[in-house]
Amino acid sequence: MNKIKYGCKNAYYSVISKDDTTGAEKYATPIKLPGAKSISLSPTGDDTEEYADDNIWYSATSNTGYDGTVELMGLPDSFLTDVLGQTKDATSGALIEKSSDKHSEFALLFETSFEGDEKLTSKRALMYRCTIARPDEGGSTKEKAISAATDSLKIKCLPRESDCAVKASVVNTDTAFSTWFDKVFEVAKTTGE
Repeated sequence: MNKIKYGCKNAYYSVISKDDTTGAEKYATPIKLPGAKSISLSPTGDDTEEYADDNIWYSATSNTGYDGTVELMGLPDSFLTDVLGQTKDATSGALIEKSSDKHSEFALLFETSFEGDEKLTSKRALMYRCTIARPDEGGSTKEKAISAATDSLKIKCLPRESDCAVKASVVNTDTAFSTWFDKVFEVAKTTGE
């Protein structure tokens, strides 16, 4: 039987800051993004081919990350303040968006599922360095059939500055699977690196 991939769940974000001494990325504890509906990411980068002697002499592909869309059933206030830099008024609870808001980079963590293999049932992924555009605003009237509105975010997943890492992933048979959403996964450095 062939495996099929389906589903999107367990989306989390982790805001990035910089270590004052080394400049390396530091990640906050991941925060749940409830209502994950879809995550669609397409690779970015250029293919380069040079021809000589009537043949391809050199071929290379650059990996500049991914572009895509994250669709959620709604955005929590924490995401709007942590990532989009909006301000929450302490007295009224109103969210204030300003033209001077500073967006923060973040890591995106999520899970997809598989069917057709009794042992391999889920994959958890991590995009190390993401930026997003502000979501569209809108709504529509309620009719006979209710259609739920979603928030769709344009996202860029970029190579990390410190080591060019773009993404990491594990499947449910890997040891890191059970703790994947506890913190942003880092490869243990060996002596001499």
